[in-house]
Amino acid sequence: MKPLRLLLKPWFIAFVLTGILIRYYLRPTGIVFIDSYLNDILSTPILFQLSLVTLALLQKRAPRALNGYQLIFGWVWISLHFEWLFPLLKSSVTSDWLDVLAYLVGTGIFYFIQKQMFSPRVNHAD
Repeated sequence: MKPLRLLLKPWFIAFVLTGILIRYYLRPTGIVFIDSYLNDILSTPILFQLSLVTLALLQKRAPRALNGYQLIFGWVWISLHFEWLFPLLKSSVTSDWLDVLAYLVGTGIFYFIQKQMFSPRVNHAD
């Protein structure tokens, strides 16, 4: 599988377009989940997919699934930066522990999507 083909996966395109739609056209909807947490859930799978592409391009190899440790590290890194460091550095940014939970849900979603992406029976034609 070529690395850039990962950016053409239907789920990836749907997540990116949904995130853009919510961020720039729908908010505020008055629905707390959509206004505050849906983009946080979508952001981790998007970031992990971009990480897969970047790693494959830098290492000049076919993409490989991220292991559990890499996913946990990514979730912790994203959570610390967006919910602890950025609020310390900028007063207009607030911290919300439910965002950390949303990042965890997104990481779990990516874990299952990734299992399908790298499943031999799904990718035998790639």
